[in-house]
Amino acid sequence: MWHVKREGIVSCVPPDHARLSIDFDLQADPIAGVVCDIAGHGLPFAGWMELTRAIERSLDAARRADTGEPGDCG
Repeated sequence: MWHVKREGIVSCVPPDHARLSIDFDLQADPIAGVVCDIAGHGLPFAGWMELTRAIERSLDAARRADTGEPGDCG
């Protein structure tokens, strides 16, 4: 499986946004993989409904997280 660096084009994310990455298993049928947050926590999924749920759960966790980091990019 080919891997890309975790860094993205965007260097910062506003405090009212969340950054998630999705690692797809290209050989899976139906769709499968892992939704990861910026801290590296992953939620596996298999199928479109589970992908949706993994994204929702990741976003819920991001909303609840209190990182204490400044919200601006500079």
